[in-house]
Amino acid sequence: MRTTLLAILAALTLGGLCCTPTPARAPSRDAPAATVPPPAPAAPVPVAPVPVAPVPVAPSAPDPAPVAPPPVEPAPPDPPPPAAPADPPPPVPAPGAVAPTDDPKLVIGEFVLAPDGVTDADTLRLVGQRQSIRLLGIDAEEVFHDKKPTHELVQLMRTDFGAYVERMHADSPLPVKYATPLGYAATDWTKAFLGAGARLRLERDVAGVDADNYGRTLCYAWVLGTDPPRLLNLELVRAGYSPYYVKYGRLVRFDAAFRAAQGEAQAARRGIWDAKGQHYPDYEQRLAWWERRAVALERFAALAAAGGTTVQLGSADALAVLAGRKGSEVDVFGLLEDHDPQAIRTTPTGTTLRVGGKHGIEVAIEGAPVVAAIRPERLRGELLRVTGVLDGEGSTVRGRERYLRIVVRSAAQITPGWELPRN
Repeated sequence: MRTTLLAILAALTLGGLCCTPTPARAPSRDAPAATVPPPAPAAPVPVAPVPVAPVPVAPSAPDPAPVAPPPVEPAPPDPPPPAAPADPPPPVPAPGAVAPTDDPKLVIGEFVLAPDGVTDADTLRLVGQRQSIRLLGIDAEEVFHDKKPTHELVQLMRTDFGAYVERMHADSPLPVKYATPLGYAATDWTKAFLGAGARLRLERDVAGVDADNYGRTLCYAWVLGTDPPRLLNLELVRAGYSPYYVKYGRLVRFDAAFRAAQGEAQAARRGIWDAKGQHYPDYEQRLAWWERRAVALERFAALAAAGGTTVQLGSADALAVLAGRKGSEVDVFGLLEDHDPQAIRTTPTGTTLRVGGKHGIEVAIEGAPVVAAIRPERLRGELLRVTGVLDGEGSTVRGRERYLRIVVRSAAQITPGWELPRN
């Protein structure tokens, strides 16, 4: 089962789900940055809350009651998907259990932080390396990456953070990423924690997983020069500058340690867990979404380990396998992208989903009753299992070939990943 889960995690980091694992932002000087002093190497990490309290946004006035009921009563809005039931957590690791490894399959090497090498709190540049590194297990808030960010947005963030958040969220049904004062504080903390010319030891979580779909090296970063070495990823979570990020699956080596560090930061109301800070206001929603994704991956891995024949979408190899099975009943598992404008399309006969990203297939849901039963919008950004007869009659790709397609005439053909059975 562990081997299967590692394959799925590798595929997700490469822009989608695939059959086998494949080896794998500069802050603005115009934007404000709160500086938090670094901790002494051997002492607990001091964290100061972001000082500026958020500006409350007045709620909008309720809509007036309709004069007469419409001919057909509209369906109520989709409730958010339920939080996935969590499996019993492993025990919190004993002190000293988090340490570098000597496994050559996991060691990437030792490097020096480049001058001005902290792009933001979770992205670093190293001397002699063309690609940045992306720290595993964290998702820190953003800074403005344009050298000259939109003056209006910078001013709005500084003067009316509540209105700024409302504007950045717009009508998105899922959490979005944007620059915040806490993002600048996290970046400054990381710079101070590392210092100039820091020596870093980079390690993988699992063998063979090296890069995300932006080409950045995915890794743990151990800060050398202290005894014992400090794990930057873990200290960012403990300091409250990032939640434990499980959107693409839980960490294999240090899951329990990251959960314990997040619990410590939450209890102490550090950083993003301080209700008075200027940061994302929707961490409850973010963590529930990421948890559903993590549970979906774990349950699919268990299904595959038990001898399942489901094809993992997201790679050219998966499409090649499916191309030979036109006319047959197939079982596929893939991601309904949250940032793809073509992921959910209304058609004359129903709704079409694109599952698996650019190396995916189309899922044509036919008939209003089936669409209403499935409620496709609630599945945006989620992992899905789809069953049905495969054909080659999807929409055209770049005006030439057609997408492979499954026609769905029953809601039972689509299962959200977090609802897969436990094995």
